[in-house]
Amino acid sequence: MRTRIYMLGCLISLAAAGACWAPVAAAEPATVKFANPASDQDSYLSDRIYYKFDRHVHRLDMTRAERTSSDACLPMNARLKVRGKATLDSGNGTPQEMLVSTVLSVPEEKSGSSTDAGPGLPALRCNQSNTVRAGDVVMIAAEDMREIRPHRSGLTYGTLLVPYKYQFRGDRSISGGSTLGGYLGYREAATGLDMQFIVFAGASNVSAQLAGSDGKVSERNLAALSYGVGVLGTLKSNFELGLVLGVDRAGRNSGYANHGKPWLALSLGFPFSN
Repeated sequence: MRTRIYMLGCLISLAAAGACWAPVAAAEPATVKFANPASDQDSYLSDRIYYKFDRHVHRLDMTRAERTSSDACLPMNARLKVRGKATLDSGNGTPQEMLVSTVLSVPEEKSGSSTDAGPGLPALRCNQSNTVRAGDVVMIAAEDMREIRPHRSGLTYGTLLVPYKYQFRGDRSISGGSTLGGYLGYREAATGLDMQFIVFAGASNVSAQLAGSDGKVSERNLAALSYGVGVLGTLKSNFELGLVLGVDRAGRNSGYANHGKPWLALSLGFPFSN
């Protein structure tokens, strides 16, 4: 009697991104299903950020039950940690989405320099009275963060898609079976270059030579567990870079020639991640 083995649930789910791996009977092709979460490109939660110029912020008064804010100046290289989101009533009937941050550190006092406060607002000059201090809570418009991105560092997550692999320790072939899975890593992003150092795990479709009950050998698609490490990059928010090193495991008796042998994938101009 033929039996099937199903793995209950997902093998891994990394920060709401992942893939389910389900081995199936050898007589049927393997299928892979995976979640496709939104990109964390605009999610600054828990990230540490700073700007290379003075800029306008809203300083929150946290000592009152009803939160009030005042215009303040954030000097260049002041370090912030993003804590969450808020909505600011700008007075024109259109609420503005803001990112709330804690000031971690402020550089030593320097001569004041003017900073653009925003449309319709006078320019600010950083001085002792309006410059933020360590421990202050400030808000920055989310739209401003998207238009002029700060230097940032922090955790990152997403879905990894590797459309091809070079088996440099196996049969030295280039296979087209895709690897789908979740990744978790660390991001270090400047104005023109966004680098992500990741670990990933998920599922792959692989081809294996299997012998049937009649002794004939045929090629079948199997599901395999894939895992590894990688470096993903984006140059000037447009050009994609990627280098991924991984291993596929389909079972010792699966007939898969590259079981447990490392592979390499390189991308230039197309993304590995979501």
